[in-house]
Amino acid sequence: MEPTLRLSGARLEGALRGRGGTLVTPGINLYATELNRVMIGLDLWRGADGVRATSFKAMFQLAF
Repeated sequence: MEPTLRLSGARLEGALRGRGGTLVTPGINLYATELNRVMIGLDLWRGADGVRATSFKAMFQLAF
């Protein structure tokens, strides 16, 4: 088991000015073997305009 955390930010200019925001993705990797895992994460978006959104994701990595 391995915890993960990703932080991302965007600031747009020009015609899209003010549409940036911050994305925080906490998650966890669950390993079956050294190279095979299930990755579970939750995206937490907060836009510069105050809009908030969330997204759940599960990904699989298989190596054979």
